[in-house]
Formats: sequence, C-alpha cells, structure tokens
Amino acid sequence: MSRSRRNNTLVAVLWALVGAAVLLFIFFAAFGGFDPAEAKTTSVVVGVLAAIWLAHSWRRLFANQNTSPKSDRERRGY
Repeated sequence: MSRSRRNNTLVAVLWALVGAAVLLFIFFAAFGGFDPAEAKTTSVVVGVLAAIWLAHSWRRLFANQNTSPKSDRERRGY
C-alpha cells in the first residue's frame, strides 16, 4: 500500500471515529446515561467535534468528493 493511500485511509478512519464519538454521546445523553448539563466540558468538546465533523461532511458533499474513484468504477464495471 502506498504512503498516500495509507494516509487517506488513516484520515478516513479518524473522521469515522469522530463521528462515532459524537453519535455515542448523543445516544447516551438521549437514554439518560448522563446529564449533558452536568458534563459541561464534555458537552462543549463534543459540540465542537460535531461542528467540525459536519463542516467536513458538507465540504465533501459540495466539493463532489463523495464519488468513487474512476479506477473503482472500472473494476466494478460501471
């Protein structure tokens, strides 16, 4: 695996982990695992992570980077 491909994979994994952390926070807060008002620092950190994650997702959506690479389409027969 080339170095740039490995870096791209690592970046994708990190964005997925950020999204998972935000969703887990929302899940546990919704089901009463903790009170977000009492965990103010954690709530602020997760709020900032959520904003960054959403900005990243919107940027990819509007930059049309969410399409598969041509080599993948050719391999799958598209």
